[in-house]
Amino acid sequence: MKEHGREGIPNCMRSILWPEIAQSSKVVPKEFKGDKKKWFISLLHKDLDKDNIFSIYKDITRTLPQHVLFAHKNGKRTLYSVLKAVAFKMRKYTGYVQGMNYLSAMLLAYLTPEESMCMLINILNKYQMKEYFTEGMPALL
Repeated sequence: MKEHGREGIPNCMRSILWPEIAQSSKVVPKEFKGDKKKWFISLLHKDLDKDNIFSIYKDITRTLPQHVLFAHKNGKRTLYSVLKAVAFKMRKYTGYVQGMNYLSAMLLAYLTPEESMCMLINILNKYQMKEYFTEGMPALL
């Protein structure tokens, strides 16, 4: 599987294989019993600080503006929702940081908003990507 993955996963299989390979369902807290949608909605109802909200809004207009998914309000609203949920979940480490918007946009091209959120949280935590987004960017060194 690893060898085939390195060769590239076909577009038509990404929405199925990416979450399986990354085991993104494991990030859902036990109290939500694996229900990604309920967890996603609960995170959207949390209050996020104004700096994070401002940064997300600022970056959304710059995120793939010519792409069919993000050229209209609906796509931008969906992207905002994913970024807000991720920022709230990651608030102790990074919150929202520029660059997360492009990862989220790429995931949204293949996955549902709740699956995109789980994938991004899993990428940040499991694969130590959050160190790319923390102050001083220690992972880049």
